Amino acid sequence: MTAVLLASLPIIGVAVGAILQYVFSRNAEDRKHLLVLRREAYADYLRAVVAVGFAKDPESALQARAALAQTKARIAIHGTQSAVGALARFEETDLDLKHPGARAAFVTLATCMRESNPVSPTDLRLVLLGAEPAEALPIKPLQQSGSPQ
Repeated sequence: MTAVLLASLPIIGVAVGAILQYVFSRNAEDRKHLLVLRREAYADYLRAVVAVGFAKDPESALQARAALAQTKARIAIHGTQSAVGALARFEETDLDLKHPGARAAFVTLATCMRESNPVSPTDLRLVLLGAEPAEALPIKPLQQSGSPQ
């Protein structure tokens, strides 16, 4: 009896190890897949917002809004709690980026989308929306070549 038990312990150990490795690797793959889906939804949302803003005719505006609705649904499913909340706050502003409240909500949303790799909200605002008119740096005129310095 003891000899059989001693002989079977390595086999049992290998089987348990294989099962645990499968479970843990499957869990890691599921998390990685969710992260990919989340990042794609966030990037597609930002693209859709741009498309809505640059729509030239009613047909392209309708297509852009349909894409926006699809990406919002994907964010609702795959997004983090903070990103979904920030998206809701942005939706409350009627999505008009001409208003300071909407701009702030949009930057907050983008900040939440970058939760795993944070960036300064100020930097995100400048990258996504540009400088506010009062913050814009004056553009220095170019010097003519050959002119005295």
